[in-house]
Amino acid sequence: MKNYLVSSYGIDASRITTKGQMRPPHASGTRATPQEDLDLVREENRRVEVLSTDNNILKPVMIESTQSEPIDNDLVIGVRTSSPIDSWSMTVTGEGTNQTFGPYRSASQRIDAKPILSGRASGNYTATVTARTASGQTITKSQDFQLVRRELPPVTGQRYSILFEFDEARTVQTYEQFLRTEVAPKIPNAATVVVHGHTDKVGLDDYNIELSNRRSQETQRVLQDELKKLGKTATFDAYGFGETEMRAPFGNENPEGRYYNRTVMIEVIPGS
Repeated sequence: MKNYLVSSYGIDASRITTKGQMRPPHASGTRATPQEDLDLVREENRRVEVLSTDNNILKPVMIESTQSEPIDNDLVIGVRTSSPIDSWSMTVTGEGTNQTFGPYRSASQRIDAKPILSGRASGNYTATVTARTASGQTITKSQDFQLVRRELPPVTGQRYSILFEFDEARTVQTYEQFLRTEVAPKIPNAATVVVHGHTDKVGLDDYNIELSNRRSQETQRVLQDELKKLGKTATFDAYGFGETEMRAPFGNENPEGRYYNRTVMIEVIPGS
């Protein structure tokens, strides 16, 4: 790796120190890692880590891209009961549709609305939620709702991403500095900021949902704090997708994909 950096980028070899050790400084896996995931973390720990005191070397790379689908395309479902919920699922019927979503264990869930509409401009539906409480009680409730497809003109927004170490919800200092000095100053006053957290597929589903939520909330906290210092306001929508495959930014098949899925994506939409 040192030879590659020196020969490819012309870095002075005296600036690079190498060291070999049994486990990387930020090793994947914990004592709570499920048995079936141990091979995945062993594979990840056979790697080289690049550490530096220069934040310019480690800060994220800017990528410009076009997103064809709006980011606010989700149906948001919340479940509130007087008893703790163990799990819940939802069936949507109407307009020739009969689809079941779940089971879920978080109090709220974001569901892609496109499959429900199935190409229609609008539709009337019934959502039936069946929840199972921690005590074993089953609660069922139905509610009618309408979905309408909105064709909005394209909006130029900004997207940023930051990475987290394995099983960590606090961003490393390099990324906190990036949020404060690069992202927050570029958020227009009264903008909408959508923050969605993700994890790799190592670990239990429930834990990964909670971990991704903590990652998104930590990111929101840093940005809100910096925006307050700058005298700006923004509307935040922060949530976590856990290891949900359909929402994952990268594939989970290899160590690199799992590494990049330990992320929070930040979408900035101007107030207009």
